[in-house]
Amino acid sequence: MKAKEFYQRFIAVHKCIGCGEILPWQRSDQVFCEKCQQNWSADTLRGCVDCFSPARECECMPKSLKTTGALTHRKLAFYSDSGDNSTTNGVIYWLKHVKSGRVAHFVARELLPALNKELEVLNVTDQNVIITHVPRGKRAKIYHGFDQSEMVCKHLSRLTGFPHVFLFHSRISRHQQKDLNSKERMKHANATILLRNKLSVKDKYVVLFDDIVTSGASMSVCTRQLMKHGARGVICLSLALRQKSRT
Repeated sequence: MKAKEFYQRFIAVHKCIGCGEILPWQRSDQVFCEKCQQNWSADTLRGCVDCFSPARECECMPKSLKTTGALTHRKLAFYSDSGDNSTTNGVIYWLKHVKSGRVAHFVARELLPALNKELEVLNVTDQNVIITHVPRGKRAKIYHGFDQSEMVCKHLSRLTGFPHVFLFHSRISRHQQKDLNSKERMKHANATILLRNKLSVKDKYVVLFDDIVTSGASMSVCTRQLMKHGARGVICLSLALRQKSRT
């Protein structure tokens, strides 16, 4: 028995990020138990309330993002405040609250087909693409000790070979984005998210990742700044987009 197998069988404990069940060592390289894997697949097939396409095929954007010049917004799943997507909510919770390379790699791997498809349509060369992320709020990063979007981008960079560039930083604020309404979110994002590396943007296609898109304010502010400073285009990616339930 090799040391790696011994570690996976008798020492490491990996839990399903959907339900929290301890995974058998044979699935130690996975993030779901079999049931939650099926639930996750079902979540990604749920239709958009606007275009009715499955999440992975939907290119709908929040209103605030449509006017920024973003080329597309691709996502893996939809979620709602009602919490009806338990598996999707589990992925969101783990990504935001647990510093796990296993989960960050999973999200990056799931996003890869959509990114490759967009790059193929644009017919861009490797030299013209960089990856960056919407920064986590300063207070949240200090409290949790990591930036989940940064982690996903690092794994996406390893999978694609495109450089991950730290383009944005976040100022500390008295307010948390999650506690604000749409107008307040936009004002807050404009005041706290700053582009710090302007020269590396010019004539580049920028892959911009944000884990959860609610109103789209943070992603919109970042995209607008990228386009203002010479980006050729911005491909927006996220784990999940919030959508209202059908009435």
